[in-house]
Amino acid sequence: MLSPTDPAFPIQGISPRPYAIFGGSFDPVHWGHLNIALQAHAQVGLERVLWLPAGHPPHKAHRPVTSVAHRLAMLELATAPWPSFVVSDLDTRRPGPSFAAQTFSELRAHYLHVSWFWLLGSDAFATLPRWYCADELVTGCHWLVVPRRQGQLLQATAQRVQRHFAEQGLTLAWSALQMKPLRVSSTQVRQACARGASLVGLVPEAVLTYIATQGLYG
Repeated sequence: MLSPTDPAFPIQGISPRPYAIFGGSFDPVHWGHLNIALQAHAQVGLERVLWLPAGHPPHKAHRPVTSVAHRLAMLELATAPWPSFVVSDLDTRRPGPSFAAQTFSELRAHYLHVSWFWLLGSDAFATLPRWYCADELVTGCHWLVVPRRQGQLLQATAQRVQRHFAEQGLTLAWSALQMKPLRVSSTQVRQACARGASLVGLVPEAVLTYIATQGLYG
């Protein structure tokens, strides 16, 4: 796990490196998340995917979120087979709500000579104009959008989002990942666990074992 205080955090280089930010509550991380990251890595040629679990996600205020320690541990286990996947505790150490603009500002200050991409679902992409200080981060990266349903058309949504920022004199760049999203969500995993159903095929085996041994979501 890399943190801004670690010696390995600042990356020096002479040419931009393609890095992707993948944020979320990851409560828990599941195969759908991993599939998204793997597809983005392959399609864009990413050098690194930074997994950033939110410490206090403002959009999850309606329900308790599993402790940061557990979510970080499960992410470390899930991403271990892929060296280009790196878990960061940047958001979890910041007090108060986790806002994307703050995260991006800190990442840009510590990771140098990087071309930034931002991984997010089409539902979240549609809300981009309402993000806190969105104008400060929207032009700093290329937005990689994950269709929530097979065949979903993003063009109308993208035009609406682009038009919003164009009115502010800002240009938004985006692409849709070509993939079939797995039919799995963190809510589905938690509900399956609560009723004692099998999690096989929903989460990696190491995460399944961790959930069982720690008694999570029961």
